[in-house]
Amino acid sequence: MRTIEDLVNGVEAAIDELEQAAFIASLMPADVDAALLKPLAELCAAAVAGTEAAASGIVAAARRRKVAGRFRRRARRRRETY
Repeated sequence: MRTIEDLVNGVEAAIDELEQAAFIASLMPADVDAALLKPLAELCAAAVAGTEAAASGIVAAARRRKVAGRFRRRARRRRETY
C-alpha cells in the first residue's frame, strides 16, 4: 500500500519532469511545424492530467485519514464515558 508521502513524492517528481520538459521545449526553434508539436502537446496534457489526479488523490487520502482519526477519537471518548 502506498502512503501519502509516497504519493506526494510521486507528484513532486512528475512536476520536476514537467518543468524539465518545459525548459527543453523552450529551446526548440520558433518555426517548428505544428504537426510535430501535436504529439508533444498531447503528452503534456496527459502528464498534467495525471499530476492533477494524483494531487486530488493525495487530498482525498489526507481527508480520509483526518476523518478516520476523528472517528477513532470519538469512539475512544465513548468507551471512556461508559
